[in-house]
Amino acid sequence: MAESDSEKMRLAQQSRSEDEAPARDPDEASRALERISQIFDEQDESGEKVPASDVRGDATPLGETAKKALKEVLADLHPADIAYVLEALPQDDRLAVWQLVDGDREGDILLEVNDGVRETLIEAMNRDELVDAVETLDTDEIADLVEDLPPDVVAEVQEGLSHEERAQLRAAMSYPEESVGARMDFEMLSIREEVTLEIVLRFLRRFDSLPDHTDQVFVVDRQGKLKGSLAVSQILVHEPEASVSSLMRTDMLTLNPLDDAGDAARADGNRRMFAGGTAAEVDACHHDVAVLDVVDEVLVDVLHAVGGKLLGILRVQVAGR
Repeated sequence: MAESDSEKMRLAQQSRSEDEAPARDPDEASRALERISQIFDEQDESGEKVPASDVRGDATPLGETAKKALKEVLADLHPADIAYVLEALPQDDRLAVWQLVDGDREGDILLEVNDGVRETLIEAMNRDELVDAVETLDTDEIADLVEDLPPDVVAEVQEGLSHEERAQLRAAMSYPEESVGARMDFEMLSIREEVTLEIVLRFLRRFDSLPDHTDQVFVVDRQGKLKGSLAVSQILVHEPEASVSSLMRTDMLTLNPLDDAGDAARADGNRRMFAGGTAAEVDACHHDVAVLDVVDEVLVDVLHAVGGKLLGILRVQVAGR
């Protein structure tokens, strides 16, 4: 089998495995909450002594039996389900459960919980724990937490970012909280319009895994300006000699980055794209969002700083889909 055919098969299998990933069970969080409440009741009834050294802050003291049982429940839960459980528990029990969450999942959970619960969880964490949790997140996700984090934590996290990531973070933070621009996601793949599918396959082969929900790659010119999009399905079914320019989509839709994100979610399509550019000249693809008519001085400066290149994408779930 030709190498390009083998790569097509690998990408197709990866796409299928992502599609076949088990969906979240809407009742899982409720069952977990019931079990966790039961574990706390059993802890109270057992009268198990907890060493004073194991008691931390206002958290409910836990014996080893309860800790083990709680960890088993938490291990199989999605971050959003853990967030649901934490929001439903009394604060002392919530803090006890939070201490048992794996550090590499804390950032995702902080994104999921409501503002009030997030505040109590952050207050219960020391500086190093917060830095470690936030550093696991993408720049657009970090931007969502910045207002809730201590300034020294934000400063240390920024120091660990690359120049490009710091620029992305500044861009995301420059938009109003509920705007289209504030929701953009920087994890995306872009390719040149003049290359063949064989070159695209070689490019994709460099990655151990593709960004979540990758159903298309974005096409840019030599200056990095957005020209269109190419579906992964097109890459898989056409001959390697086919050119990107002959298969990409170029029909376009534009929205202002200051528009309300809820309005964008109601627009047609479930993928939206951001393109940086001047206020007078912007390109975007069908069902995707481009920066258009930006007149605020700060925002224009941010766009000019990235040279008018593709900035990020906005993933939304369209009502009725």
